Amino acid sequence: MIYQRGHNFAEVPLDVLRPKRIKAYEIKGSASELTAIETFFTGNVLNTVLMNRGLNALAHGPRSLFASPIQLPILTPITETEWTQRWQKLPDILQKLDTIQIFDESSRISRLIAAVDRGSWSHTALYSGCGTVLEPV
Repeated sequence: MIYQRGHNFAEVPLDVLRPKRIKAYEIKGSASELTAIETFFTGNVLNTVLMNRGLNALAHGPRSLFASPIQLPILTPITETEWTQRWQKLPDILQKLDTIQIFDESSRISRLIAAVDRGSWSHTALYSGCGTVLEPV
């Protein structure tokens, strides 16, 4: 069970929540619709905006939100070698005015920025197309 606790989310077994008397509701729909709804809530990075959009769509509709359930995918970790290879390929695939967004989980400042603005990225830049990156000040 995943539920919102303040501005964060908690994932706990349903048995832990039962003594707290948190209401649970059955979601009805076709098998494919229920699969898409489950994917939306389990395959995306949880943030308050996305979770509230999903809950609102369940309660009031339209359920078309779940037609493309992945909005902000949970990414799997990659090896240091893969990271290096991808970083080396980046200049070859960047196009003028591409946005570059990063999050460095090893950086305390990066984690703090993402926590304060409740986002998935801590830093954004714009590729100029001339081999330089423009960063907001």
